[in-house]
Amino acid sequence: MSSTDDEIFDPEQGADDLWPRLVNWFFPIFLWDGLLPMGILVIGYLVRFVLNGDLLGCYVFIAPLIGLLVRSHFASIQIEKVCGGRKPLHRQLLIVVAIIIMLVFEYFSLVVQMAGINALFPPLAPNERLQVLLAQIGIYFLYLFFIILALRPCRDD
Repeated sequence: MSSTDDEIFDPEQGADDLWPRLVNWFFPIFLWDGLLPMGILVIGYLVRFVLNGDLLGCYVFIAPLIGLLVRSHFASIQIEKVCGGRKPLHRQLLIVVAIIIMLVFEYFSLVVQMAGINALFPPLAPNERLQVLLAQIGIYFLYLFFIILALRPCRDD
């Protein structure tokens, strides 16, 4: 067992305080990893009203890359925190997979969000909207799954 203060499933600690420890572990992950991709999309709606055709294409290309850089920087810090200052290779690889999935989610979502604005983003057919929404939800939950795997409490990996 790791000797960090962040250890959640430490058997030496009583079961009474398991829930607060679990909340303290999951809440930051959900806030950070749940809100970053959504923030990129919300900013996309704002940018959609300000920018026109060619600049929208630049935003759709650049915004997810900025999200990738921010996520990779903070992922390193989060891995160290849950693993007592270490950065196990398998945790880093899980983060890489999660970040790639986040990138796919953000690109996919932004292209769908900009659909119908100009020739660069053709409109979606009405029967494609549900399929696209289900695909977005699936990709997003896959991303959260890999983040939770990578940032779960460390046990002498």
